[in-house]
Amino acid sequence: MKPTNGLVKYIEVVDTKNGSSKIKIRLQPFETYTTMELSNPERVVVDINREDPARKSKLLAKNKSTGPGPMKGKRKGKIKLMDPPTGVPDPALVEAGLLPGPNPKVRSRPVKRASFAPVLSPAIKVIVIDPGHGGKDPGAVGLKGLKEKDVVLDIAKRLRKELLRKCRCKVVLTRNRDVFIPLEERTAFANTQGADLFISVHVNANNSRRVRGVETYFLSPARSKAERYTAARENMVSNGTESKNINDLAFILSDMKNTSKINESSFMAASVQNSLVSTVGRKYRVKDNGVKQAMFYVLHGARMPAVLVETSFISNPREEKRLKSASYRHQIAKGIALGVRNYANESRVASLVN
Repeated sequence: MKPTNGLVKYIEVVDTKNGSSKIKIRLQPFETYTTMELSNPERVVVDINREDPARKSKLLAKNKSTGPGPMKGKRKGKIKLMDPPTGVPDPALVEAGLLPGPNPKVRSRPVKRASFAPVLSPAIKVIVIDPGHGGKDPGAVGLKGLKEKDVVLDIAKRLRKELLRKCRCKVVLTRNRDVFIPLEERTAFANTQGADLFISVHVNANNSRRVRGVETYFLSPARSKAERYTAARENMVSNGTESKNINDLAFILSDMKNTSKINESSFMAASVQNSLVSTVGRKYRVKDNGVKQAMFYVLHGARMPAVLVETSFISNPREEKRLKSASYRHQIAKGIALGVRNYANESRVASLVN
């Protein structure tokens, strides 16, 4: 089959000797793509991103004539924003360039807490906010019946308003009403929007009602049982008894090959976490659970720095009561917005999107 126009030059189906078939897809020049294997039903999603041919030619010509530019000076500051992952990575993946070495160097980056800049970094043009769950998937439910899907939608709307107040950029929600959206479609939506940042908003839950606090995640292999538990809960799709089968190796192969994106996500997570704790802590006693990492399906496939914010534990009676309060949700939105702005004004996003 040969399409007459569009992104695809032609599609060819070839039968093999063992009875299976191969599908060949030839793209137009200067197209980039990512692929994801999904289940329920079994399928392969090819996400194609069209690049401007004129801009691509200009960049290629510039790189050819000048070569890679010199690195800018190091940032000052002594605040360590994340610990490198523990454990020794698979040598084969390291050798293939899909994982950093056993002792990756993570640069420190200061987190500003002074007055805001009037706008975000010019590199930040589009921000996508993802209110978790929705529709048939209520998310976590508190002892008094408060639903995660309702809380995070309200926080996301408030966060959008906060960002628009100081940002000459486009801020979009993956959902603005109580509707179910499959996890894989959320980052796909962010990719098609050309987002520079992706923020997924959630509330946490635990079997123990004593557990409390706020924490911010980025996509990377979990280092603790608690991190794996949180990711497993958020990865579940409430459709009866089924849940999505998440393959950690698939995550590593498709997402962790982009070390720059992982580092930027960890920096943004630290900035959001610090600002969230300091902002909400002015009025409420909140526990700082820190920056964490886990295999969240909703962050899988994002082409931009992406974080997931667990704003409080709805399973904790005191925090469930707080989450019912519009004032508390507003403070959460202000804290996340401050963290995003601090990160954006210190980030290297321009080097990632150019």
